Amino acid sequence: MSTIPASPHAFFTQFVPERFAALPPAVQASLAGKSSPGALVCRVEGEGGGVWSLRLDRGQVTVTTEADPDAVLQITIPAADFEPILVEGARAYETANPLPAQQNIEKQLIAFKALAVDGDRARLIRAIPGTMVFAIKDGETTRRLALTP
Repeated sequence: MSTIPASPHAFFTQFVPERFAALPPAVQASLAGKSSPGALVCRVEGEGGGVWSLRLDRGQVTVTTEADPDAVLQITIPAADFEPILVEGARAYETANPLPAQQNIEKQLIAFKALAVDGDRARLIRAIPGTMVFAIKDGETTRRLALTP
């Protein structure tokens, strides 16, 4: 099992690309030459946060440290909720599905499906108005994660 960084910057710029590079050869072959019609923009708000845009470019994941204006989906999470939701979620997934047993990109994180949608679906997603906020109870604490087209 790999080490999953608690830092948002290391999570998006190191861990995510490393996970994609470690996908089984059959999955990598299915992504060869494919590019996403837009980016997945991840915002971590507060101390230690930042903005990262992920995109599939000819079968490779690219990450930039700015908001891509061509977003298909945007995830916004408070810095205090980043580790309990995303990092712990990734740890739980890795425990249940150690490398190289993963079978497809969709099982990595549901949000990565945005990288593999076609142009028509991307247009439909972008046309959805508003923001969906998930409130996740963690004992006495409520954690939040927002999804916006």
